[in-house]
Amino acid sequence: YLTGTGGANTVQGNHIGTNSAGSAGIYNGGGGIVISNADSNIIGGSTSGARNVISGNSAYGIYFTDDSDNNDIFGNYVGVNAAGDTDLGNGVYGIYVDTSSEGNEIGSGVSGTGNVISGNDDAGIIGSGDNTTVKGNYIGTNAAGTAAIGNTTDGVSLGGDGWIIGGTATNDKNVISGNGESGMRLNSASDATIEG
Repeated sequence: YLTGTGGANTVQGNHIGTNSAGSAGIYNGGGGIVISNADSNIIGGSTSGARNVISGNSAYGIYFTDDSDNNDIFGNYVGVNAAGDTDLGNGVYGIYVDTSSEGNEIGSGVSGTGNVISGNDDAGIIGSGDNTTVKGNYIGTNAAGTAAIGNTTDGVSLGGDGWIIGGTATNDKNVISGNGESGMRLNSASDATIEG
């Protein structure tokens, strides 16, 4: 739980909601990570050693709330096991960005920073804050992008303004497949860019 006016924390290399091997759930009763009124934190990184496995929790995987801005979610497995090939979904959504949180990055397009956000029991990503980017992720598939591990509802469900989903560079492109409902749903979203 990262909270308060501080920020610039780094969370890397953890199994949150699983056993030590990352192969089975030992759930936390709420969610995996809450970022509340905290900015410029880094969750994960671009190497496998920096990756967090955030899976098997009773509610969400990662939740941004209360003006949490400019945070980076890089290279994590959210809703799958440590091997990236088996459903170990969080009980609700994978990542939620609420209306007050802006400018966050979920993957960056830099090699190694894409997340696997799959197998969650609601949407992979729900966003209602503004100006978040989603690049280079696998949403609804295994880590290789070769088989479905669908989120139960949508891959990405957006409200808010100014989201950027994907891009034209090779590493910017998301794979959004295998989900139980829509790949992408826009709910009162505006000025979204969806490419690649």
